[in-house]
Amino acid sequence: MKLPIFNFTSMLINNKNCNMFNSYKFNPSISHYKDDLYLLVYRNFVRYPMLRQEGLYDTNPINNPNHPWCAGQNGKLWWQSLYGEDVTNIALMSITYVPKILGFYTDKIEGVDARLLYLGDKIEKYKNCFLLSYNHYFVDGKFHVKSNDCKDGCFLIAARIIELQDSDYSKIKIHNESYICPEISNKIEKNWSFYVYNNNIYFSYGIDGQHEIYVIDIKSDYTINCVSSQKVTVITPITTNLKQYCNNLLYISITTPSLLFSFEKQNDSFIGVGHVKYDWNQVIRDQSLSGKPIKNFTEQMISDNKISHPVFIYLMFFYIFSTGSNNNIPGNLIAISDMFLPLSNFSLCFPSGITNTNNGNKVISYGDGDTYSKYFYMTNDNIKIMCKHNLFTNPSDINFIMLN
Repeated sequence: MKLPIFNFTSMLINNKNCNMFNSYKFNPSISHYKDDLYLLVYRNFVRYPMLRQEGLYDTNPINNPNHPWCAGQNGKLWWQSLYGEDVTNIALMSITYVPKILGFYTDKIEGVDARLLYLGDKIEKYKNCFLLSYNHYFVDGKFHVKSNDCKDGCFLIAARIIELQDSDYSKIKIHNESYICPEISNKIEKNWSFYVYNNNIYFSYGIDGQHEIYVIDIKSDYTINCVSSQKVTVITPITTNLKQYCNNLLYISITTPSLLFSFEKQNDSFIGVGHVKYDWNQVIRDQSLSGKPIKNFTEQMISDNKISHPVFIYLMFFYIFSTGSNNNIPGNLIAISDMFLPLSNFSLCFPSGITNTNNGNKVISYGDGDTYSKYFYMTNDNIKIMCKHNLFTNPSDINFIMLN
């Protein structure tokens, strides 16, 4: 299946401290507002002053010492080294078939890997509002997550309401930050999604073993509360079986917001995009995985000289779950796709957004190799074709592939 992929990274260079050698704009999340207007958030990593470099890095960006994966002057990992900023930026864009940036907002969010969901098409009182969620680094020994405290730092799930203002949307209001369900959160958390159904906002957590769903309450001051008393937990054997088949080396997470989607006889179901990651070094060493899709794919990435993260390979996948209508269990996982990478020179992608176009088809936005901001179109019919694995699928039939 050929994907029409658009790389719009160069449109996001808009700061005097940024250029093509020290600035990385990736993990974009695009959310449709109305007509051809979309709100965009993206991760903005800028290293300044720049580290010494020689030559150009178009062939292999990670040869550039300023790349997020590369060590800085003072440490083995970029967050231990000298760098300028790592934040979330916000822009207004239009998409007809190709993208156009209409303007950048000066506001920045102190957090990364953001996901964006428009609320106004489903809830009238939030007609100009988006729900922004992201990772926020937080240090506090008195603050507790699921199984530990945050004295050494946690990447928590944070959320804010963003409100478009003025008739030309030239201003935004960013409301107060809230931490979402810290009692269920791991110290480093990327496994969440939000969706809207029947005028309620829901927080969806995890489909690795089980899928937990909470009702979200937005207070008058726009702070966001996770209502634990209204929790639904569903066992997810599709992903459980896949993880066990891969010798428990596979981490399975949900990532983007979820959208209403008509699938087979499930008129009221939801579609989201998740990601899987695994330590490719471990997979190569594990001889018991020989002949299995995860190892075949890893060996193919090495053979094709794909640019690899030092540790992880990331792929994305579609997943479909029930709303709870027609006597179905809310959050019940109905189907998933193969694990896939859009065509790339990298073996790592991070899906950050899914949104409807004017005709109801989908735009999926993602980061490519922590280097580029990209999106692709996909029709609803093609998504349905891809989501061919259900409760009865043998995990050996779930492939790991790169789409052309």
